[in-house]
Amino acid sequence: MKLNRRIVTKILPCHGSTNSGFYLAESHHQKYYLQRYHIRLCEFLNLRSAEQFAGSHLACKLNGTLGGDEKSVVDDLKRIAVRCQLPHQIKYVLETIMQELGVKQALEV
Repeated sequence: MKLNRRIVTKILPCHGSTNSGFYLAESHHQKYYLQRYHIRLCEFLNLRSAEQFAGSHLACKLNGTLGGDEKSVVDDLKRIAVRCQLPHQIKYVLETIMQELGVKQALEV
C-alpha cells in the first residue's frame, strides 16, 4: 500500500515545570559506554547511582567520547586529560584505555 502523504512530526515546546513528564533513567542506562566497557574508570570517578552518572559533566564528556568514532577517540581522550584537572589515578586509567584503543586500531590497519 502506497501513501501519497508526507509524514510530519511536530516539535512543540514543553510547558510547565522543568520536571514534568521527564524522569531520570535507571542507572544502567546512564552513561552506557562508561558502564559497559570502562567500569574501572567509573569506580575511580566514584559514579555509582543514576543521579551521580547524570550529574557528572566529566562522565558525560568521557561517555560521548568513548561512544564516538573510534578513529578520533584516542585524540579526544588526550584532549580531555590535558584540559580537565584529573587526579593521577584517572589519568592512568585513561592512558591505559588509550593504549588499548591504539593497539586495537593498529591491528585493524
